Amino acid sequence: MNDIKTETTIDKSEARPSGWFTRALQSPLTAAAVIAVVTLAVFAHVLTADFVMWDDDRMIYENPQLTGLSIEHLCWIFTHADVTRRYTPLAALNYSMTYQSCRLNPFGYHLSSWLFHGLNAAILFLVLRILLIHGLSLHGLISIKQRKITVAASLGALIWSLHPLRTEAVAWAGANFYPQATFFMLISLLYYLRANQVNIDSRSHLRRLLVSSVFFAAAILSHPIVIGYLAVLFVLDVYPLGKIRGWKSTEWHRVLLEKTPFAAAALAIALITVYIRLTEGGDFKPVSLDQFGITERLWQAIYIWAYYIWRPWYPVNLSPVYTILVTFKPFWVFILSAILLLVIIKLATSLRHRWPLGLTLVMCHLFLLIPVLGIFEHPHYPCDRYSLIASILWSVLLAAWISYPKIKTMPYAVSITLTSVVIVTLGVLTFQQTRVWTNSKTLFTHMIKMLGNDPYRSDIYWRLGIAYSIESNIDESVKYCAKAVEINPKNQKAQNALGILLIQKNNAEEALRHFNIALLVNPQDTSAYTNRVLALIMLGRFDEAMERLNTLLQQRPDSVEGNYLLSVLLTKTGKTSQTVTQLKKTIILAPNWADPLNNLARILAVSQNPSLRDPNEAIRLAKYGCELTEYQRADLLDTLAIAYASAGKFSEAVHYAEQALSLAKLPSEASLSEKIRSHLHLFQQGQACNE
Repeated sequence: MNDIKTETTIDKSEARPSGWFTRALQSPLTAAAVIAVVTLAVFAHVLTADFVMWDDDRMIYENPQLTGLSIEHLCWIFTHADVTRRYTPLAALNYSMTYQSCRLNPFGYHLSSWLFHGLNAAILFLVLRILLIHGLSLHGLISIKQRKITVAASLGALIWSLHPLRTEAVAWAGANFYPQATFFMLISLLYYLRANQVNIDSRSHLRRLLVSSVFFAAAILSHPIVIGYLAVLFVLDVYPLGKIRGWKSTEWHRVLLEKTPFAAAALAIALITVYIRLTEGGDFKPVSLDQFGITERLWQAIYIWAYYIWRPWYPVNLSPVYTILVTFKPFWVFILSAILLLVIIKLATSLRHRWPLGLTLVMCHLFLLIPVLGIFEHPHYPCDRYSLIASILWSVLLAAWISYPKIKTMPYAVSITLTSVVIVTLGVLTFQQTRVWTNSKTLFTHMIKMLGNDPYRSDIYWRLGIAYSIESNIDESVKYCAKAVEINPKNQKAQNALGILLIQKNNAEEALRHFNIALLVNPQDTSAYTNRVLALIMLGRFDEAMERLNTLLQQRPDSVEGNYLLSVLLTKTGKTSQTVTQLKKTIILAPNWADPLNNLARILAVSQNPSLRDPNEAIRLAKYGCELTEYQRADLLDTLAIAYASAGKFSEAVHYAEQALSLAKLPSEASLSEKIRSHLHLFQQGQACNE
């Protein structure tokens, strides 16, 4: 293949191990296993983390497309885009496999990312080791001992895997596809390097190339962040593999032919993704040049390229969102980014003959970051997870520095000591950073602190308020949503959420004001519109509520919320027969919504109208509502108890009433608890409830 020395040419003058245990200790696979274990130990806290309302909701626990591994769902996975409008079927398959085994237990989703990262650290060690052997052999440094190469590769792998910038990709369940794509890419790289060892026969060479291309396809089908890897292979062919010796090399045609399967996979996925973004992108559609000009796109790309050069050296004050690319202020940061980038490129180019590794790393850096430049997006946010692949280049540089003879510059022992101290420090920072991702409250509290006075805090305060509302802590939720609208009154989501919370506190008048503001910001917001109708009903303004409902249903006759609210309004005005008809229509539109099931069941159970009363149907509806909510809603269990009592089945009625009473323990449920207690007393006396 070529004249590069390989592992067999590296000095093995160390005494040959005498026993299998000693040989195992000195095996590269043992070192890889130790690296994986250390990495997994530092990130172990992620296994106890919850989901966070930072896309975990739409990606996982509120994603209607996340189901088990049925044939129909498998077909859907490979024929549709994910919620981010990318074609990533293997990522969707991973989520579905996890759902099949763990349902919505966050442990399973975190376990997947955790294991992928540990494996990535081990594979990176093996990749670095081969790269070092190639590079050192190319420079004639065949006297380097294998132990020294193993140590250098180990430290290089650990400084990557234990870096705090890895935390987001590992600790965030919604970013699972980043470690997965990296896993397949690293295996592809490992096989590619093995395919280009010397003294390898043509059949083995082609077989390993084929395996490498298959894993690259798997990587790109997991996430397109790896698409720049294709260009990196050409760079590696020049150095350190030495397959191409200059632009006039006669080896170009063979190299291009070898890359055909890689290029085919990259091109196919790129075209599919562009098509999806253009036709079905929604919020993910590329922005026009009128919205985001060419000059701004160029400055953004320069900033991203420079950002991931210096950011690994300053791994503190980390956050899931950095807002500098929203406003492009202060602009001097972009000037400094351009200067930094130009200086590094100039130095690498001028030193390319004396230090070819420098230019190789710079070119790989530029290529690997192409997918995250955001040249089709505005606003675009530089994220910690985007550094996952590009930061491997720092590991290559570190491993090369440690393994290269440098008696006059820094003794080997000093290099190892300094590097070990840095790795331990990074590990401690990473261990602390994993705590940030424990749950939504810890994450959003940290983000607010990192954002300072940035207006983006409004969005995070709203999310923090929602996190508290999920725990039924309405007072804290109101406080944070109110803070969100105080910072940004045009935060339509926060205005709507605050109105909903105020309705729960029976403050419909104030809630109505916030719904009106939300509709001024976005008149097409159906949620705010229907919530305003609900507030009007609570205030007894039935005529106005009916007028607005009729307007909505004329425009959207299939509106589930609109039809349900009409049933509520009909109930309030005493039109029970029409209410039943409207509830049945709502159930047809939304058969898995528990609230209309509950309301219809209660009417059928207690109605004094013989034509409406149907206890058995009431039991069926109430039981189905309880099943949908896993028997965890006290009001639904109360309805089921009432339905059983209406059918004369008082033992069942007492059972479910007691179960309902045990759930209604929150202060906000005091009124419901009292009603359930009175119903239970009736059932124990053998009497039905006629409310």
